[in-house]
Amino acid sequence: NAGEYQVCVAATNFKGMGKLVGYTAGVNGKEADANTGGDSNDNGGELSVDGICSNFIVLNDQEPTSELPTALGTAGDDGMGTEDSRSNLTVDFAVLPPAVAPKAVSVGDRVWIDTNENGQQDAGETGLSGATVTLLDKSGNPVNDLDGKPVAAVTTAADGVYLFENLPEGEYLIRVEAPEGYIGTQGGADVDDDASNTDSNCQVVDGKTQTSPFNLTTDTLTADCGFYQPKAPVHSLGNRVWVDANNNGLADESELPASAGITLALKDAEGAVISSTTTDAEGRYLFSGLAAGNYQVCVVADNFATGSLLEGYTASTGGTVADANTDIDGDDNGTDDLAQGLCTNLVTLNDQEPTLEVTASGDDGNDGVGTEDQRSNLTIDFGIVPPVAPPKAVSVGDRVWLDTNENGQQDEGEAGLSGAVVTLLDKDGNPANDLDGKPVAAFTTVADGLYLFDNLLEGEYLIRVDAPEGYVATQGGADVDDDASNTDSNCQVVDGKTQTSAFNLTTDTLTVDCGFYLPKAPIHSVGNSVWVDANNNGLFDKGEQPVVDGVVMELLDKSGTVMAYTETKDGYYLFSGLAAGEYSVCVAHGNFDAGLLKGYTPSNTGDETDVNDGIDNGDNGDNDTQDGLCSNVIILDDKNPTGEQPTASGTAGDDGMGTDDNRSNLTVDFGVVPPVVEPPKVVSVGDTLWIDTNENGQ
Repeated sequence: NAGEYQVCVAATNFKGMGKLVGYTAGVNGKEADANTGGDSNDNGGELSVDGICSNFIVLNDQEPTSELPTALGTAGDDGMGTEDSRSNLTVDFAVLPPAVAPKAVSVGDRVWIDTNENGQQDAGETGLSGATVTLLDKSGNPVNDLDGKPVAAVTTAADGVYLFENLPEGEYLIRVEAPEGYIGTQGGADVDDDASNTDSNCQVVDGKTQTSPFNLTTDTLTADCGFYQPKAPVHSLGNRVWVDANNNGLADESELPASAGITLALKDAEGAVISSTTTDAEGRYLFSGLAAGNYQVCVVADNFATGSLLEGYTASTGGTVADANTDIDGDDNGTDDLAQGLCTNLVTLNDQEPTLEVTASGDDGNDGVGTEDQRSNLTIDFGIVPPVAPPKAVSVGDRVWLDTNENGQQDEGEAGLSGAVVTLLDKDGNPANDLDGKPVAAFTTVADGLYLFDNLLEGEYLIRVDAPEGYVATQGGADVDDDASNTDSNCQVVDGKTQTSAFNLTTDTLTVDCGFYLPKAPIHSVGNSVWVDANNNGLFDKGEQPVVDGVVMELLDKSGTVMAYTETKDGYYLFSGLAAGEYSVCVAHGNFDAGLLKGYTPSNTGDETDVNDGIDNGDNGDNDTQDGLCSNVIILDDKNPTGEQPTASGTAGDDGMGTDDNRSNLTVDFGVVPPVVEPPKVVSVGDTLWIDTNENGQ
């Protein structure tokens, strides 16, 4: 009913086996008057003998509406059907859980000497004694332990171990002050970020060596910091010994390194030897681990003694750079006195050495042993000149041959060419001398075609061949011995002269061949078709047919004498293998007398009287069959028509016999008109139909 009421969290909840034993009333944000309609805040008073109670609540029809949350999840719905305006669902109570005693945690591990400066605790690396380790909060302020006492700094002993314990949970950082002369190693990883617990967790922040802040919720004995004493800077010098083939004092790109095992000495400023080393396979050497100062490097004299690696070698004398401190790379820095060794002047090593020099490692400026680039001089080079070897005698030659089939290959049975004059020249076409300085005489071939030039200096040459009159060079021109079979021709015509390309002669080369042949007279042909000119218009029209196979054709010389016969096939004919000259062609008289064309007559309309004008598919015959149907004079030369169509082979301009198109006239055609057929005579037939009564057929 409407009225005043009070709600309590019953006192029994807080006693004996009650569900809230140890809990207390909420203390903050209380709403003392539960009638204000405010939701989700604490309307309870203090814990008393009655429990935790609200003040008196007035219930009427003006209660707050649409309260959330509710037990049913629907705003303003008490689940019992009460009207929302008569239901107050805003009376809430807060309780505090029992207080939990704080847990003590600890942190620590080790401060160590990172001898190799790699940021890892390696086997054999010892603790750092005398380091002061301080525990601070995440902001760098001093901290108290669980009892509220300040946490004292720890000074490490020989094992470097430290420990802070009896700490409340929270965020901390550790700061380490190492003894004078020590600096923090690489690292700075979060505490225990490395599961192996061998890393360094310290880094320098604003000049102080410390960890990053870390959240301490359990004992953490993995916070380590490494330190090392910086070494005094070291220096190195070196580079290489190379073979200065052209003796210009510069290591040119094509020049090679000296061999491995050449001994070099390092001397101090007074000339005393303090170290020695040998070159590697790339001719490179290095003296490392040196203090700053003045030094001299020498390729020792013993290298040049009889039986030693550099026997016969001499010093590079072209362009020696006497002062090795110029920092120029790839030049000769050595003296020239083999008896004393090849030595530099005094080289000064400091922290201003050249950088990014080309090195054996491929990493510019890196001497391979970790020396800082600006403390390493890798420009100290020595050039040596190789012994001069006596010139080697070499020879060249082979064969000049008659290439009968003109294919550029020495085929079986092809003979040598006698009488060819073979001359050896240098690469520029000048006369060559032999090893003794004497002119190399030309060679005239005999029947086998062989020739030989010997006792020659190594070098670049070419061979020129003058063949007997009438012979021309065959196809070829391949480089000398470019064909492993040694059957090719190496000659070609250059500026009217038959010769090889220039070739480099470094060993005996008996593979230089040149082929020649006697050109054959060019051959010609004449021909084409004989067709049935049904409409007698002198043109081979579409739909008109060739004559039957076997029509006899005659070839006449310019005097009119028959010199050859042939027969048509599919209407086509051909006379081939002819020399240049004047000819005529006839459809033989016998074809019209009693032969295959009996009754046929000449096509006499639209005759093409000049067979040499190159017009195709027209009638080139005269109109009299008494001597056969004959063309006028045909001139065969190298200007005959090309690309004629149709042809017996089906290919434009191709006579089927390999004749050059411009030497074959396939336009000489003949039209014949078929016999006239008399119209049929009209006749009739008829008589009587009768009834044969007696059946006697009469």
